[in-house]
Amino acid sequence: MAGPTTDFWQERFEKKQTGWDRGAASPQLLAWLDSEALKPCRIAVPGCGSGWEVAELARQGFDVVGIDYTPAAVERTRALLSAQGLMAEVLRADVLAYQPDKPFDAIYEQTCLCALHPDHWVEYARQLQKWLPGQYLGTVHADDSTGSDRRGAHSGAALSLRHQRHAGALSCARLGVAQAAL
Repeated sequence: MAGPTTDFWQERFEKKQTGWDRGAASPQLLAWLDSEALKPCRIAVPGCGSGWEVAELARQGFDVVGIDYTPAAVERTRALLSAQGLMAEVLRADVLAYQPDKPFDAIYEQTCLCALHPDHWVEYARQLQKWLPGQYLGTVHADDSTGSDRRGAHSGAALSLRHQRHAGALSCARLGVAQAAL
């Protein structure tokens, strides 16, 4: 598999080289929750890292499944949930192979796409589409306090996928994933 391995990410967590971890839920997620643009439902958080978004979604009544393939990330997320008295399912799994036991209503994608090698981006988009029923709308939002459109491992971009009865193909064009009919 091209790109960073589980060992690569495990080492980052063990050595506390997690500069992308802001120590709190994403300001964009908080804004969506405050505006009620995202309402409680069954939601996946792939590449959940330290679990800040998993915890916030659980706090707000979502049925959350956090997914990460790095043992240290899974441990951090579970510890955060425990410390805050929150409940969520946290799985150690490869997002390119994981199949949920039932579909999700939404996916909160903030950093997993950027952590994958670009060779896997279209495969990842197809995988996310399998997790959701029907047709989907994908949107990419800058979630960076500088407002810049940085690309790469720590871009701060967030991809929000939500079931839409009328939507078309998933598009991650802003991050360089070719628009493709999935």
